[in-house]
Amino acid sequence: MNGFWFSRVLWAAFLLLFASECAGHLVPSDAVPTISKRTPGLGGSKPQREDSDVQSVWRGETGRTPAEVEQDGGIYSRGFQKSLANIKFSDDEIEAGSSLFLHTKGGTRHYTQFVSTTTDLFTALFFAAGHDPNKPGYIYKIRADPKLVDVNKSLGRHSPFADQAEFAAVGFIPFDQIEGWRVFSVKDLSKKLEKDIRAGRLDDFYKGFHQNDKFNPEYRSLRSSGPQPQLAGFPKDEVAWKETPWNAFAGQAASNNLADFWQKICGSKLIQMSFNKNTKQKVDACEMMRFGKGTVGPAPKKDPTKPKAPKGTSRGKSSTKQASKTSGKPSRKTAGKPSRKTAGKTSRKSIGKTSRKGFGGEKA
Repeated sequence: MNGFWFSRVLWAAFLLLFASECAGHLVPSDAVPTISKRTPGLGGSKPQREDSDVQSVWRGETGRTPAEVEQDGGIYSRGFQKSLANIKFSDDEIEAGSSLFLHTKGGTRHYTQFVSTTTDLFTALFFAAGHDPNKPGYIYKIRADPKLVDVNKSLGRHSPFADQAEFAAVGFIPFDQIEGWRVFSVKDLSKKLEKDIRAGRLDDFYKGFHQNDKFNPEYRSLRSSGPQPQLAGFPKDEVAWKETPWNAFAGQAASNNLADFWQKICGSKLIQMSFNKNTKQKVDACEMMRFGKGTVGPAPKKDPTKPKAPKGTSRGKSSTKQASKTSGKPSRKTAGKPSRKTAGKTSRKSIGKTSRKGFGGEKA
């Protein structure tokens, strides 16, 4: 009786706090929520561990069952799922959806490239409980892999909701990366459960835990990618661009940096295998995020040590003009080579097509 009364009081307090702050990080709605903004004190059961120690993360959500997650092949970021459906995004949406900072602020919910998870079970617990005490949610335990990025260490003191201990997964979390789940609702809240979680005693929690028989044990050898400050994607006038380590990326587009990051990890045999196994479209995982345009932040200073472009390339004389001077005969330097003008057009066209097709964000 006392435990149930405590649950109701705790839940009422949480709803009051939550309702006043829902303008922050994405609230748990729209089928696949990200972690929502909370006040300090509701989470942070333990100090965040070192990246090398992060073996698993948690995700609490409402609105669908594990059976539906399995049918979908996993948990997708909205834009990533839309990219699989060949839905196009504007350049601004591509850039904003690639920003960790804007993702945590919650303004890119329809085209974000990231899926929110957390190392703090207490945070996941609240979002599995949801808004309705009579409707259960689910807490998923997910094995870490290189797709996971440490949000707090990537954004430093500029992380909007540091108490959430968020790790953002790039693109998608395949079903076989999920270790298991537990059904959870506000009725399961109790003073004892809160104390146990904060103390790291999870025996009672695991009594209702369902092991995923489709889990791939190969994930046990993997770890997260830790901090990735090049993915911060702060607004242009953000003071962080003048600070270390983000000043090293001033003028760089987050979309370019995210595409580069994906190319570094997509070649993993396990990532490629899981991608092909869990997505209905059989495409190369490395082809899914070949995008990136524009610049963000202050203009970067020119590097005086940077070598000049070779003659005849970006700043050399036009090969077409050279050919015209030889009475229709191609010069020995340009024989068999396409003109710079033609090559440039082809390159832009092909990159543009791939950019639209290859962009991702949180599942609808």
